Amino acid sequence: MSMLCLRTITRSTIGLLALTASVASVAYDECAGALIADNYSGSYSDVTTLSAVKLAFGESKKDEENSIEAKTPIKGVMASFDAKAAKSSADSYFNNSSLKWDKNRLESVATQKLSESAVEAYKACRSTLPTSGVRVIVFDASEGTATVSVTWLSPPGAPTGVKGDVALVGGKLNEMFPTYWNTGEKVTRIITRQKDKDLIVVANIGGFSAAQLVSQMPPPQPLEPLEPKKPAGIAIGSCKGEGGVKGVRMWGPPSEYCNDIHAWGRYDAQTQVVTEIGSCLGQGGVQGVRLYGPIDADCGGIAAWGKYTNPVIVTSTGISSCKGHGAILEAQNLWGPTGELCGGMTDPLWGKYDSGTKKE
Repeated sequence: MSMLCLRTITRSTIGLLALTASVASVAYDECAGALIADNYSGSYSDVTTLSAVKLAFGESKKDEENSIEAKTPIKGVMASFDAKAAKSSADSYFNNSSLKWDKNRLESVATQKLSESAVEAYKACRSTLPTSGVRVIVFDASEGTATVSVTWLSPPGAPTGVKGDVALVGGKLNEMFPTYWNTGEKVTRIITRQKDKDLIVVANIGGFSAAQLVSQMPPPQPLEPLEPKKPAGIAIGSCKGEGGVKGVRMWGPPSEYCNDIHAWGRYDAQTQVVTEIGSCLGQGGVQGVRLYGPIDADCGGIAAWGKYTNPVIVTSTGISSCKGHGAILEAQNLWGPTGELCGGMTDPLWGKYDSGTKKE
């Protein structure tokens, strides 16, 4: 779309492209704000949006950062647009880009994918849409093609029919432009462009010239690889005991052996991540022993025993093990909230849950 600052001048084709202006520290630019509205679709990695943001906000100094907040919401831009985040992403992108970014390239990237009418509206806002002489508009561009329209607008007193030609640097036309132009005549062609190459459209008609830069489309802002987010909490799983606790579901860390007895397997069934665990009083072979497990799960895996209730938060202290005692649980590992009485027993022999602590 808007590539070079389309100016109608006397013959000086590619020399036009040397007249580039760097993006200086400027106040918020409403013309570029319209480009943000045209391009923004919810992403701060799209370079067309970042180019519009750069044009709109320029190089804000630190003490101007807060003023960016005051510029939102931007007319026509969805409410979710965060100007500060967009500006930060734009600064990061352009500071690390290997391309030379002047105003012409920024305008080209920000406009070339738009419709012809949107590009014309931007140029009109900028007062760079010629009303006489040669007008060149590039629009509806993709990585492989671009559409260009060239219009001859005869200045007052000039011939209404003139000779002219349109040439490309870095691309191919699907059909040649005419060599004779009538005033007001607009001719549109499709350009096949080279990947990762700039394209220049040069029009020389009736003694006037216009050149338009069509910047290569840079890659999007690279996203930081995200590590899969781990659920907050502590992983636990269950196993079913044997012997005197046959059929009783016990809970502990999935990496540990069930009650520390290898033959029973690990706590690797019904694995889940929890921030709290509840307790209940066992029956049968574990009569009176306080067992721990997920809130609202069946106590010991047996519905008749009730549920694990009275939640204890374990995210900071973790869960630990202790050794059981008595005829059934002697030397077996039990797991519960770190620092709590082992099995809920006040007998000092049982101690507390304080071994092999597992945290987030």
